[in-house]
Order: sequence, then C-alpha cells, then structure tokens
Amino acid sequence: MKDDPIITEVRATRHRISEEHGHDLNRLAAHYQEMERELAKSGKHCFVTSFFSTEPEKTEQERVYLAPANIRVQSKSAKSRR
Repeated sequence: MKDDPIITEVRATRHRISEEHGHDLNRLAAHYQEMERELAKSGKHCFVTSFFSTEPEKTEQERVYLAPANIRVQSKSAKSRR
C-alpha cells in the first residue's frame, strides 16, 4: 500500500513536536493545552470546554421553546398525546 504524503507529514510533525518535549506526556499535554488557549484567545477557533454537561437533562416540561409571541409552540410529546 502506498503511503499517503499527508499522513506521512502529519506523523513527522507529531514526532518532531514529541521530540521537542522529550517524548514526555505531561510536557506534551501542557504544550497542547497552551496551544489551545492561544488559539481560543485569537477568536478564530472555538473549543469544547466540557464534554459532559454537569447539569441534568431537562424534561419536556422544563425545556423552553423560543418562538414569536403570537405562535404557540408545542413539544412533540404534547402533540402525540392528542
């Protein structure tokens, strides 16, 4: 199978960055976290800060549906009860 030049370049770059940080996982993590902070500050990129929500899932009754004031919005479960 022929090597993809993009994959080869990504692997070489990843290895170079790892080598610059002594192949130390803690130093690598710190490097990537600092990179993430700098990119986020630039305003050009957005990062997920928390994968799992700390708030419990809202029930259908608790959810807020935004719509113009003259339109009545019903949830799917309310429609199915008719």
